[in-house]
Amino acid sequence: MTTAVTPDKLSLNQFLETQLQLFKGHFLVTQATMDEEAIHQMRLSIKRIRTIQKLKKHIHFPTSLNDEYLVIIKTIFSASGNLRDLQVQFGLLGQYSAEMKFSFTLFMNYFAEKEKCHIDLLDKIIHEINFDQFANVHTSPQEYGTSEISEIETESISFVKYKIGKINELLYLPQKSENVHELRKQVKQLFFVMQFMKDYFPDSKLGNYNYQAINEAGDSLGKWHDREVLKARVLEYIQSMGGNFIEENPEYQILLFVLEDEKRKILRGLDLKLYVEMIRLRYLSGERAPEKLLVETDEIKFETVKSE
Repeated sequence: MTTAVTPDKLSLNQFLETQLQLFKGHFLVTQATMDEEAIHQMRLSIKRIRTIQKLKKHIHFPTSLNDEYLVIIKTIFSASGNLRDLQVQFGLLGQYSAEMKFSFTLFMNYFAEKEKCHIDLLDKIIHEINFDQFANVHTSPQEYGTSEISEIETESISFVKYKIGKINELLYLPQKSENVHELRKQVKQLFFVMQFMKDYFPDSKLGNYNYQAINEAGDSLGKWHDREVLKARVLEYIQSMGGNFIEENPEYQILLFVLEDEKRKILRGLDLKLYVEMIRLRYLSGERAPEKLLVETDEIKFETVKSE
């Protein structure tokens, strides 16, 4: 005999269904208008879908999305990602132009041309997709027995612990670009899983966790990523101009210095904040907190002793 999941406990498929419906809505707006915010929200929905798919595989829960649908989602995610990055970088460049009192006119024209190419590409991709395929994708309401709910909760917490482990490993690595990019991905996935835990298991050990700190860390890593990508585009543009361009246009060298400085400021202390949050999550998930913890950074020494 099975017991239906209570209204305050969304089924895993219902949670996924919500993200699918959000994706479909933002997809239609993007298809009709190529609106920048719609593209952003569409990508967020895809990130949540992909994270939940990872969770479902981890807990051996039957998946409801076929491979063809996932390929379509990945294709849209990739194409929209390039455009999204360009749009964010274009906005950032406008801010720097105003703050530094440099026009960067040629570089902005360069951006505009690239943006148009990516808009055309994304527009072509999404208009070649038959939206009727999405209309037929749905998840089936399911009922679970008490023991099944308990097992899903246990395995979901296990997945959270796995993500904590991945993040902890990255925090001990040098802050090279590839490591920070991977940290950003893992933190964002952990945030989405914690959102799911709050909806699906509000009474669990992790259900009451305030994930604001993880969300803020993800936002900071996103800002770092934006500046990292803009720096790469500045270097790409300088190289494309050749000759003595950088000597004749020193404002670009100044922009590179500013970007590198802001990247360092964004990361300063972030590893410590994340480290503390990972300890808090480990403790809530049932693991013992360290008897004594000492972390030193350039700016702060943090010490905590486990309370009895």
